[in-house]
Amino acid sequence: NTENEAEALADLKTKYLNPIVCSICFDSKHPAQYEIMDCCNQSFCTECIIDHLTICLAEGNLTTLICPNQKCQKRIEEPTMRAITLN
Repeated sequence: NTENEAEALADLKTKYLNPIVCSICFDSKHPAQYEIMDCCNQSFCTECIIDHLTICLAEGNLTTLICPNQKCQKRIEEPTMRAITLN
């Protein structure tokens, strides 16, 4: 259906071309500068999520390695951490 394809294309353009506001720093950035958390699908800018992980690790308390999304608060798993830090 051409109408559904047009809607899908519009959704993709919105998702990947329009700036997103980070819920940590409130900066507006390009979607390529974001990480999507596996635990809740919330997006945070890469800079903020790396800062979050760095602070948690510097504190030496691995139990604080939780998603910064207040509604989620699930532990950030090692594969997610690796994917974020390798980007």
